[in-house]
Amino acid sequence: MVEIDLVFAEQLRTARRNAGLSLAEACDGICSISYLSLIESGKRNANPRMARELAARMEIKLPAPLITAGVHPLADRAEMAYRAGGLKAAKKFIDRMDNAPEALLILGLDAESQGNLEKSAGYLKRAFEAPFVSPVTKMTVALSRCRVLREMGHLQHAISIGEHALEEWRGYSDELTDVVVGLRGTIAGAYLETGDLHQAAELNDLELNKLPSPRAKAMNLWAKANVAAEEGDFIEAELITREALVWARLADHPRMTATLLENRVLDALRTPKPNLEQIAADLDAAEALHDQYEGDKTYTFKARALVLAMKGDKEGALKKLELARDLVDPEYSIDYSKFAFSAVGVYTKLGMAAEAKREAEKCITALEKSGASRTVAVMYRNLADIVLKQGDKDRALELLLKATEMFGLDTQLINHTAPSVIGTK
Repeated sequence: MVEIDLVFAEQLRTARRNAGLSLAEACDGICSISYLSLIESGKRNANPRMARELAARMEIKLPAPLITAGVHPLADRAEMAYRAGGLKAAKKFIDRMDNAPEALLILGLDAESQGNLEKSAGYLKRAFEAPFVSPVTKMTVALSRCRVLREMGHLQHAISIGEHALEEWRGYSDELTDVVVGLRGTIAGAYLETGDLHQAAELNDLELNKLPSPRAKAMNLWAKANVAAEEGDFIEAELITREALVWARLADHPRMTATLLENRVLDALRTPKPNLEQIAADLDAAEALHDQYEGDKTYTFKARALVLAMKGDKEGALKKLELARDLVDPEYSIDYSKFAFSAVGVYTKLGMAAEAKREAEKCITALEKSGASRTVAVMYRNLADIVLKQGDKDRALELLLKATEMFGLDTQLINHTAPSVIGTK
């Protein structure tokens, strides 16, 4: 016999009466008057969909069992099969799930891993908008969708989707799950790319001891380190990243650990006197972790190329740069522009001026195909400095103006670049 949730029944009845609503007004468009009466009197449970709609209308929280209710019974098995053996292993479960949101989520994750972001976004949109998706599944889909939209450069759309999902979750529960923490960090990352450090910091303002797991702690610290680095406080970013790495290792999460190590390298390379030995050690550790789960080594190879170039090892630097080039799809403009920008740095360090100029033009061409974002604006700004040093003042000013338009006359941009470019014009 199914146990009746009398606590939810009492909360629903009390909230309806406090709102001054009749049974007919409270259930309009959701269920029949008699059905709501049975629920409120504790004679039957509401089905998950109706319970969610009634709770939202009455502005009360859902009982914990109803937050996960509606998840497809094969969802866990499909996810485990996918993580262990990829899409082929998961297909036998996905094919039996009849386009359930959880099946669409796995298909979206797989398309993302293959670099097909448009296809991934399509699967995730269908999963997100499914009529009976459970709150816990919807949050997981929102996290993936927000991440993919960011990768595609659709920052405002990513922020809108993520914040809407967070607001819905607040209607169901106050619990800070791993997915909720991850979604907050992903939205914060999108805000960082738009230049809104205040909103990013606010989303990450969570107390570590209230987070549910080592993984959640690592994710939150990672997001906080990104804000510190964006503010230019690389010492603080290093300290936070160091703590995040401890939690990521405790969570036994090689992918996150590798990315944190790469973030630390990126921050270190932006300091006036980077510790090349520590950077090399971090890259060794990141590469070993990538080998464990067949991760993307593009950044590792780019960073190694730059470090070797800084050490004067021309042959080694060029070999690593070509390994990175082989991993980048020229049709994926934002990733290719990031590679070309790294190549400019390597060639410049090696004194290969013609090659640096050629890669700068490739970077500009790729950026022109990308959607507007703060990342693109920053790259235009930095390219303006590089092109100026190459002697092309007109091109440098053109790039600066593009960056300025994207930033919306950001004062940091003006102070950092405009005097050097415009002052020499």
